[in-house]
Amino acid sequence: MKNFYLLNIKWFYFLGFILFTLQGCQKDDSNGTEDESIYEDPNNSSGRFSEFITCSIISPPNEVGLSSYYKKYINCSGIPIIGNADVPDEALQIASETVEFMLTGLGNVRNKLISDGNYVALYPEGGSIGDLPENFTNNGNTGNYTNNNTLKAAASDVASLLCRPEAGYGHTLVHEIAHMIDGGALRFISPASQSELSNLYNQAISSGKWNNTYASTNPQEYLAEGVTIWYGVNWIGPEGGDGLRNEIGTRGQLQIYDSGLYNFINNYFNNKTAVPGCREPVISGTTANCPPTITDIDGNEYEIVNIGPMCWMKE
Repeated sequence: MKNFYLLNIKWFYFLGFILFTLQGCQKDDSNGTEDESIYEDPNNSSGRFSEFITCSIISPPNEVGLSSYYKKYINCSGIPIIGNADVPDEALQIASETVEFMLTGLGNVRNKLISDGNYVALYPEGGSIGDLPENFTNNGNTGNYTNNNTLKAAASDVASLLCRPEAGYGHTLVHEIAHMIDGGALRFISPASQSELSNLYNQAISSGKWNNTYASTNPQEYLAEGVTIWYGVNWIGPEGGDGLRNEIGTRGQLQIYDSGLYNFINNYFNNKTAVPGCREPVISGTTANCPPTITDIDGNEYEIVNIGPMCWMKE
């Protein structure tokens, strides 16, 4: 009986040694395939860019077929951000974080955008949408989203991402990703959302809401402007509007002013706050008189920049 007991102990240690050795081999194998793990698709979706996932800024992979104009590529979310050599790495990283921020919790939306090969193209400071090779509609706006048989992409500026004083407008990328979520996903996976949105828009306009603002243009701009307000990164204008914006600039104000739009966004978008990057409004008004710095309740001091009629706090 004693020998049998000792034999069992020996087998126990022998098997333990084998398992330990196998685990060590598996770990070594994963280290040897580091590049493969970088390009894993986190959503198990198949699309144009889904085999080239990386949170580092790299040269665009040849396999994805982007124009040679583009020299930088980052793709943490399955929807890549691209730019030419003049687009700062900081802007690419903020844009990547912003896309991830807006798609958090929207699994079906994200998967649709990935499977259709959507991406975001940034143009550098001092440039315009017309500089990009995709032939986006260039009507003088700072951003665009196109979804057709040959192009599924958003174009956005760098200046508003980096809070440049000359960027006297709201958060272009948040506005365009709102279009992407709506026009690139919701209208396909939730067709009823489109009639719902149109009805809300018609009701709002007929009741006198959004007069003298860009939100009054059509249901799509109504939603995109509402989303930038939802996330607190729109340019706040004067009461009654200035042709582009009015005094509604926060989620709470939106709920009171247009509860229908508020509820629509609450149903189809996430309720996260604190958009990545440098934008945090601290003062609004038609002629904001910005202090050079501001100190929060914890004693942290932040530099203030004036963008249009608003003062913004840098991170």
